[in-house]
Amino acid sequence: GNEQAPPIVLIHDIGDCNHLWDDVAHPLSERYRVLSIDLRGHGESSRSPRREYGVEQLVGDVHELVVRLSLNGREWGGAFTRPWVLCGKGMGGAVAVAYVSQHPGRVAGLVLWDYDPEMPKDRLCFNVYQAGHFAGQEQIAYVLGKQHGLLKDAKYLAIMFVNRAEYVDVNDVKAGCRFKMDPYFFLADVNPGLAWTQLRNAASTCRIRLIHTQNSKDVSYERAVDLSRILSQSGEQTSHASA
Repeated sequence: GNEQAPPIVLIHDIGDCNHLWDDVAHPLSERYRVLSIDLRGHGESSRSPRREYGVEQLVGDVHELVVRLSLNGREWGGAFTRPWVLCGKGMGGAVAVAYVSQHPGRVAGLVLWDYDPEMPKDRLCFNVYQAGHFAGQEQIAYVLGKQHGLLKDAKYLAIMFVNRAEYVDVNDVKAGCRFKMDPYFFLADVNPGLAWTQLRNAASTCRIRLIHTQNSKDVSYERAVDLSRILSQSGEQTSHASA
């Protein structure tokens, strides 16, 4: 979108990539400057040689983008002139919450899609299949379909395969397939207590919108409503919607 338009930054889930947001980014780009990023160790972003994948490193990467692109702008006195919106899904939600908590005043709105500060580590911090080596696209597609309930949706499953997986050797399909992420990725330095503290800190500085996917395997409707209620009872500006 237009570089002068209000910015929106989109952060994908574990094992995913910036294309997660394609269906959302395209219509938004008519009115906003949309930035959908690949976190380190995912998609087209580089892998960390030292396997540094803690929340602090990922928040640092996002902040470097924000500063380099001067998303906030500043007055002569130093005050920010252009707050923006940050969106995160699942693990991306954890990174987004940590960012807002650590950089108060920069973000005007926080959108969290299927995020729960009490998510188990085998859902939030790593993908149980991320180091897998699969015989072919059928095998890895089955895993994706099973994980995301898409075994009967061939069209979307094919799109997900292109976005999340790759051939080990493009010149030899017999070499098999793998996920398009660092097999050593692990979101370190996160726990429910810290996540709740960061979420409450974030809610005290900006508006929060909780998005819940119908039939989500990660966050039930009841849990999404409960999260919204907990934050609202704390006097924070929080709303909830189902998609």
